[in-house]
Amino acid sequence: MSFDPAQARIGLETWAPIINKEPQDASLVIDGGLLTPVAGVPGHTLDVDATLAVLATDPGAALAEPYLPLVLIPVAPRVPDASAAVAEAQSLLSVPLNMTAYDPVTDENFAWTADPATIAGWLGVETTDAGPRVIVQADRLSGWLSDIDAGLGQGRTVSPEESAPQIESALRSHTPVTLTIRHASTTYTVQPGETLTQISWNVGIPYWRILDANPGLEANTISVGQTLSIPSKDDLLPLPVIAAKRIRVSISQQRLWTYDNGTLSHEYVISTGIDRSPTQPGIFQVQDHTPSAYASLWDLTMPNFLSIYESWPGFFNGFHGLPTLSNGQILWKEILGKPASYGCIILDLPDGQALYDWADNGVVVEIVE
Repeated sequence: MSFDPAQARIGLETWAPIINKEPQDASLVIDGGLLTPVAGVPGHTLDVDATLAVLATDPGAALAEPYLPLVLIPVAPRVPDASAAVAEAQSLLSVPLNMTAYDPVTDENFAWTADPATIAGWLGVETTDAGPRVIVQADRLSGWLSDIDAGLGQGRTVSPEESAPQIESALRSHTPVTLTIRHASTTYTVQPGETLTQISWNVGIPYWRILDANPGLEANTISVGQTLSIPSKDDLLPLPVIAAKRIRVSISQQRLWTYDNGTLSHEYVISTGIDRSPTQPGIFQVQDHTPSAYASLWDLTMPNFLSIYESWPGFFNGFHGLPTLSNGQILWKEILGKPASYGCIILDLPDGQALYDWADNGVVVEIVE
């Protein structure tokens, strides 16, 4: 009997993917709150060279057997034991979880408590180099959050992908968690006599964002009954929300109020935009701090500038102290409390400094007419 090592190698290398067996890492089954560790299972790979050596020694005897004398290399599981994950899961399930969902647009809070049996349904296990690790899985959390969303109404949702790591962190630290409510985009039906500027004011979304959301829309040709796509108010809140602080601005009263944990902390006299360049109503956010900003269009230096929204792409309106011309003249001090600016919200110099120091990036700004 002849033995062709080259052909034998080709055959073994062809069979190897079928013969090889991946090891199975240890895992943890979580079912209805019951934690069951599953031990790791070794695997193996075909040693082609060693098997060829065995076959070459006596091909006839090897082929006379019902099975080829394959040489297998054992492969141990990366994680052989999941007992540590049991203790981890038991810790996560040891106490109920108190949760709050905060709506930064309406300034509402909704509260729930999840018991350990509910929490167990969210948990899964991922394998890491350090061993199996218990995690909150977004896909398992989504069903529970869907029931929560149904009670929120107004197209509001709590994102499973965003919430899962926050909930996992809270479970590990045994602390409450605050989740952020998100808002869907909406539509608006044009009413008789309305302009796009008026619609922008009504829905609290800057004019240019509505144009971007409706490709091909011509502002001067909107018609009664036309349906417009309105972007989500979330687009105006790009930073993580600072829920403990809030700024409220009244255009009609020319006043600004700050709140700490829902309690009024300060009231300021302000000046908003004049009629031909008004301040936009809506829900916005402190996005940046600039100690001294310069507006070349008007030759104004604006101290303690807090950016809050883009009135046009790349052009931010915000809060700042009384502006100064390049000749040193301070503007609008005598008319503070009446509309004076080109869209920004003006405060006296000490008040502008105080607000600048207090308002972290991420604080929500509510501007009403």
